Amino acid sequence: MVDNQWIFILGLGLTTMLPRIVPLFALENRNLSPYLVKWMSYIPVTIFCVLVFSDIFFWDEQFVLHPLENLKLIPSVIVAFISLKLDNLFVSMIVGVIAITLMVWGLS
Repeated sequence: MVDNQWIFILGLGLTTMLPRIVPLFALENRNLSPYLVKWMSYIPVTIFCVLVFSDIFFWDEQFVLHPLENLKLIPSVIVAFISLKLDNLFVSMIVGVIAITLMVWGLS
């Protein structure tokens, strides 16, 4: 049984890494059109936004915009304001952790 688990873990690792490594080698020495390069530059930002917004706006697997029902909304606005004003990732992260902690402890 233990051997099967290791084979399963290795298989999952390969399926996770192959889609990342194969395009790297396939496109290594090719000249891509500037349009394609520009289009591909938006993909990481788009994925990040989808992950962040889905985490912020969904509370208990439901879309919630009321700040007293979704405890992540107010800290998110605070962090967005701090990060726009200070342009400092470390301070934004610390403020975010403190804000979400205070909201969860204070209102739950």
